[in-house]
Amino acid sequence: MVKWKYIVLIPEQIAVNDHNKFGAVIEGAAWIAELIRKYEIVERLYLQSNSEAIRELEKTLVNFYTWILIYLSKAKRYLEKGSLG
Repeated sequence: MVKWKYIVLIPEQIAVNDHNKFGAVIEGAAWIAELIRKYEIVERLYLQSNSEAIRELEKTLVNFYTWILIYLSKAKRYLEKGSLG
């Protein structure tokens, strides 16, 4: 025998999961905005000279900003897709 209450709950759980994912995407974007603001200060303070350490910092920042762009691209795709589809 089919347990109808479980079948009815499936769409509700999907909606909750979509809501949680949406919230996580928005929180991630807010966190990234804060990180960008902080790293802008790091750049102004430390990228003034031309040493090996500074070149390594520059490489690390490029990788960091690349990660941010990838995340934001995926977040944009998720938000444009909308829930359930």
